[in-house]
Amino acid sequence: MASIRGDGWVIRWNRDKLQMKLAEGDTDLDRQMKFAFRDIAADIPAMVIKRMVGFTPGRKSSSSPIQSRTAKLAATITGRRFGTKADEMGAFIMAGSSTVPYAAVQEFGTRGAGGTLPDIQPKTKKYLTIPLPNILTPGGDVKGDYRLTQRGGKHMTAGGVPTFINDGVIMIEQGGKPVPIYALKKRASIPPRLRMGKTIEEQDEFIENRIVEALEKAMPK
Repeated sequence: MASIRGDGWVIRWNRDKLQMKLAEGDTDLDRQMKFAFRDIAADIPAMVIKRMVGFTPGRKSSSSPIQSRTAKLAATITGRRFGTKADEMGAFIMAGSSTVPYAAVQEFGTRGAGGTLPDIQPKTKKYLTIPLPNILTPGGDVKGDYRLTQRGGKHMTAGGVPTFINDGVIMIEQGGKPVPIYALKKRASIPPRLRMGKTIEEQDEFIENRIVEALEKAMPK
């Protein structure tokens, strides 16, 4: 019932599985199917978001496999109905935007972590600078004072604190103690964890029931 398409999933109705035959006459099928897929396109993204954000930061759970809060990504998860005739209608559930381009990686993961997409590698520099959880906001962004910059040829944070590298980690000193803020990696592996497809799969009965309901309403009385 669902298939991959770019950065999202297409939900279509399976007429063979439903084994429904419409009687001749004005069935109003197109109209009822529009309502059905309108609801599916609204409800499934809400279910994906609920799974994604219902968690304790830094802790895995069955209800939320993503370990850091990702409010920006959640805001891009949407659905839309497509098609005008019943036999071509469906819902497209998508995630990501031009400002949040990493949705596909979150959904399908990279090969180094059991996913299907290439691992992430630096395009111009030798290393990726991966921010550590202690400098992230609840929305998953780097806190402003901890962004990296250069002043007078010296590397430091935007807050003016000098940085140094120790054992593959960018550090700063706070209260006389070294504090790690970025990990330096030649490549990064991300496991599949958005689980849009898994959510759709788990809601197969809900989707089918909504379509059957539309078919029943369209039947001539």
